[in-house]
Amino acid sequence: MKTDVQIAQEAKMLYIDKIAEQLGIEKEDLFQYGHYMAKIEPVVYERLKDKKDGKLVLVTAISPTPAGEGKTTVNIGLSMGLNKIGKKAISALREPSLGPSFGVKGGAAGGGYAQVVPMTNINLHFTGDFHAITAANNLIAAMLDNHIHQGNVLPNLVQTLENTPAILHGGPFANIAHGCNSILATKYALKLADYTVTEAGFGADLGAEKFFDIKCRMGDLHPNAVVIVATIRALKHHGGVTKEDYDKENLDALRNGFENLKKHMENVAKFGVPSVVAINQFPTDTEAEIELLKELVEKEGRKCVLSQVFAKGGEGAVDLAKEVVRVCEEEESHFKPLYDVNDTIENKITTIAKEIYGAKDVIFTKEAKKSIKRIVENGMDKVPVCMAKTQYSLSDDPKLLGAPKDFELTVRNVRISNGAGFVVALTGDIMTMPGLPKVPAANNIDIKEDGEIVGLF
Repeated sequence: MKTDVQIAQEAKMLYIDKIAEQLGIEKEDLFQYGHYMAKIEPVVYERLKDKKDGKLVLVTAISPTPAGEGKTTVNIGLSMGLNKIGKKAISALREPSLGPSFGVKGGAAGGGYAQVVPMTNINLHFTGDFHAITAANNLIAAMLDNHIHQGNVLPNLVQTLENTPAILHGGPFANIAHGCNSILATKYALKLADYTVTEAGFGADLGAEKFFDIKCRMGDLHPNAVVIVATIRALKHHGGVTKEDYDKENLDALRNGFENLKKHMENVAKFGVPSVVAINQFPTDTEAEIELLKELVEKEGRKCVLSQVFAKGGEGAVDLAKEVVRVCEEEESHFKPLYDVNDTIENKITTIAKEIYGAKDVIFTKEAKKSIKRIVENGMDKVPVCMAKTQYSLSDDPKLLGAPKDFELTVRNVRISNGAGFVVALTGDIMTMPGLPKVPAANNIDIKEDGEIVGLF
C-alpha cells in the first residue's frame, strides 16, 4: 500500500471556495491561504447563530498503545461515510502540533485513505496559528503583536481526501491539557452541517472526560453520540501481548484486554451519552477475534461495527455511519457533567479518579495541599479540573495496563490556568513539557528541489 504522504499528494483536491460552497459559505467570507486552506470569517457564524444546531458526535478511544488506535483516521472516515449515506457532515479536529510531528507521535491528519489535506501543510506551519500563539505567549509580545496575530482565533477550513469539509482549530494535548479542538470551531461546524464529527485526544479517561466536563460545560454543548475506537491489536496489548505477537491470534489476551474497552464504555455511559464501538480493522485481525469482540461489546448492551476507513476511505465507514445516525435519531442523549463545578478541588479530583480511572483513593502531597489552599484563598477554585496524567494507563502508572483496580492516584501539585478557566492537577510522573525521543522524526524530514516535502510520515 502507498504511504500516507503518497496518498495525500495524489489527492484530487477542490479549491477551498468550492468546499465552502458545500456549506453555504460565500467566497467573500473566507480569508484564503492559497488555493486549499482558508479561515472562516466571523460574519458566517453571525449569520447562522439562530439556526438549530446539527448533531454532535464525539470520537474517542481506548487507552493508547504502541499498536495504534486510529482515532483521527476513524473520525475523518466517519465524516466521509456520513456524506456517502446522504448526510451533510463535517469533521471538526485539532490542529497538529509541531512537537509530535517532529518527535515520536507523528501528525494528526489521519492516515491511509482517511486523511485531511493538504496533509504536509496541515502538519507543518498550516495557517500559522501555533506560531501566533507562541509569539503572543509572552505578555509584552501579546500587547505588541495582538493586531498582527488576531487571525489565529478564526477556525481553519480544509477538506478530506473525498472533499468532505473539515474544520481544524486549536491543538492542546489531552494528557496535560484538555485535548479538544476549540469551542468556536465546534459551534461553527454545528451550524454549518447536520452532523459534526469531533474528537478528543488519547483515551476516553482523558480526552472524552475533559470534552464533557470542561469543553461541553463551558461551551454549552450537548453531544448526541460517542464513537469509541478500538483495535484488536491494542486490546491484545492490554491483555498482555507484546509487540512481536500482535499479529498472532490470541483470544484469551483479547478477552483480558477487553476490560480496558469495557471500562471506557462504562465511563462514557456515566455522562448519559449513548455510544457505539468502532473496530478499526487491521489485515491481521482474524474472524474469530472479530466475532469475539463483537460478542463481548454486545453483551454490554452496545453495538460493535467494523471500520475499514484506512484502506477504503468513506466506503469503509458506511456501516459505522448508519449506526451513528441510528443512535442519534433513536436513542436520546441525557448528557450531564460528572461533577458539580462548585464542589471543592479535592472532591472534584477524587470523583474523576474513582469514577473514571477506577482508583480506590487519592493521595495529595504536601505541595498539592499548599497549592489548593492558595487557589481557594484567591477565589479561583470554582472551576473545572483538568487532570494531567499518563495516557498509557487508566491509573497514574503507565505500566498498569487493562483496567487496574485498587490503586492509589497521587496528586503531586495543582496549578491554576486562569486564562483557560480551569485548575490542572499533576499526577504521577507526568511531564508538562514532553521531550523528544533519541531519534526524532525530524531527522528523516527533508525538502526536495521542487519543493516536495519527504519523510514526514
